[in-house]
Amino acid sequence: MTPVGILFPGFETEFVVSGNNLAPPPVDGALYLKVASACVGGDESDVAGGSARAATCDSASQARANFTLGPVEDGVHVVAVEAGGGGYLTGALNASGGGGSGFQGVAVAGAWGGEISQAYVTVRGTYSSAPTVRAA
Repeated sequence: MTPVGILFPGFETEFVVSGNNLAPPPVDGALYLKVASACVGGDESDVAGGSARAATCDSASQARANFTLGPVEDGVHVVAVEAGGGGYLTGALNASGGGGSGFQGVAVAGAWGGEISQAYVTVRGTYSSAPTVRAA
């Protein structure tokens, strides 16, 4: 089984905020936006490229800001079944290598022959490269 999507390159995205009483154009800089994994104070972010920046106010009810986020080092997002084998029971997946730890997953085996047909990630873990994932 092969983990897919361990490292995502940086990507540019635009966030649009709608509300009331935003600073109307041409007064920019009255509103700052940041991208973070949790609502915390301050300008810094735990998301690469997500630190606070001034938003452009398009109107009194809409503002926008562009961010280039990443690269995002992360855990295992998807496990693709390359060869389902046989004789397995539905159960845990194990990961080794990849410069990290914490992965948990489930392999689903067919009732007849025990071939693994699907694999699900339940906990991504944290890895710097693709680990080897195997049925337990």
